[in-house]
Formats: sequence, C-alpha cells, structure tokens
Amino acid sequence: MRDNQLRHVTLKSSIQMKDEQGVDISDPHQINVTFTSMNPAQAPNAQDYGIIDKQAANRLNPVLEQLSGFEDVFFRWLEADANNTILFAHDPIKAMKLAIPEFDESLVKNLKGIF
Repeated sequence: MRDNQLRHVTLKSSIQMKDEQGVDISDPHQINVTFTSMNPAQAPNAQDYGIIDKQAANRLNPVLEQLSGFEDVFFRWLEADANNTILFAHDPIKAMKLAIPEFDESLVKNLKGIF
C-alpha cells in the first residue's frame, strides 16, 4: 500500500516540563502529533500492532474491524475542525462518541491491558 492512500491529520502543539510543584523548568518545545488512517482496503489486525498473544488478539481484532467501518466518517469529522483534533488528542473516547454517536465505547474499555 502506498502511504498517499492514507489520510493524515497533524496537531501542532507545545509542551513544557514542570517540576513537582508545577513550576516551569524548561522552555516550551514545539511538537507535532499526527493521526493516520487505517488501510482503506483492509482493516488492520492485532499482529499489525505487535500483539501476538491469541487471547489479546481475539479481543482486539473485532474492535479494529468495527473502527475501520467508521474510518471515513471519523476522519471527515477530525479534518473539519482543529478543535475536534484537539479533543481527540486529549479524550479519544469522548471524541469518538461525538464523531460517531453509534460508537460502542465498551469495546475500547475491554482492551485495557493489551497495549
């Protein structure tokens, strides 16, 4: 698959290190966070993410399959407004629920401990 078939949304931000009391201890550092779509021709599978444990893969694969079905709708929402991308970076579950009202968040919550 060629990379130009994938969609990319980049969030430009900055981070600043703080000490235990919350005092800035560094200058702000510019960062870019890029969200990349899945392969439009085929949903990824657990092995694509380095998951080789069969039980973990059996929990992850159905979620990846469902998420790939929402891909176009979600990326259109993500691309529509920078605030959507910011929300996704900070609270992915909330963002998914806003972008895709029929999204079943319990699927993702069942993935705890896999990654």
